[in-house]
Amino acid sequence: MKKIISFIILISFVYTSGSQTITKSDYIRAVSFLPQNLTGKKMFNINVQSAWAADSSGLLFVTQNKESKLFNKIDLQNMQAGLLFDHERLAKLLTDSLKTQVRSANLPFNTARYIDKNTISFNAGGKVYKLDLTTYQLSRDEGENELQSQSPDGKWIAYADNYNLYIKSVPTGEVKQLSSAGFKNFEYASWYGWGDLMEGENGERSKGFNVNWSPDSKWIQTFICDLRKGQKMYLLDWSVDSLYRARLLSYYRGSPGDTDMVSMTPVLFNTETGEEKILNEFRNVNQASLEWSKETGTFIVRTRSGVISKRISTAWI
Repeated sequence: MKKIISFIILISFVYTSGSQTITKSDYIRAVSFLPQNLTGKKMFNINVQSAWAADSSGLLFVTQNKESKLFNKIDLQNMQAGLLFDHERLAKLLTDSLKTQVRSANLPFNTARYIDKNTISFNAGGKVYKLDLTTYQLSRDEGENELQSQSPDGKWIAYADNYNLYIKSVPTGEVKQLSSAGFKNFEYASWYGWGDLMEGENGERSKGFNVNWSPDSKWIQTFICDLRKGQKMYLLDWSVDSLYRARLLSYYRGSPGDTDMVSMTPVLFNTETGEEKILNEFRNVNQASLEWSKETGTFIVRTRSGVISKRISTAWI
């Protein structure tokens, strides 16, 4: 058996080491098989992206062929598929708004998302639009404030101030402080990214805000970003020619074997009573994922490895 394998290897070596010449036409033909030269030209719908409706009653997805790009939907209640909207009608609306001719077969965006079951959002011509699917009213979306979050029932606005978490009543303007233990480098409702760069050794981090409302708006979940023991790495940035010297940049990053790292601790708040529960058992350098269940006061914890922890009731708060 070993002799047979050795013979095959020898034959393969002799064959591949022959004096074959790759011509220019061979190269051009090879280039024609690159993904960018096939996708959308000879190959279609290789990676179809979808987006769920806000109430999970259906989803939207985009398909393409040589003639057109189509935005489709699936209604899971009656298990029917169809077009998401009237492409010709939307093309006329975008033509008026963008002041340039828009073809219904090639609308100037590739993805869309549901805001609610009757409204979608998409980016076109460097602008963010909202389309009401029932009235075909097209409006500009000026964007959401990334440093605050409105509750699902629309009654509260969550935000962070001085490293603590607050909620503000939309109808009355009443402010409730949910946390009080936060301070610099021990920050409620914050987060950090491995690619976040800071100027110098002790530069300020970019602002980040993150909360997770329960569907009934009675609970709010967030994290405590604990940077007190986080270790940094450093870069020299030579990209700014006018400085004539490198800028020192830093970022939080642990090395193999490090035990002092940035950690994320999940925390829960009852928005009615203001009570707080810190889930230290899920404190980790890798942020856990907490997903609210449709059942009131219940959520599921997922670790970065994808392992599902037990279902936990928040009734004990």
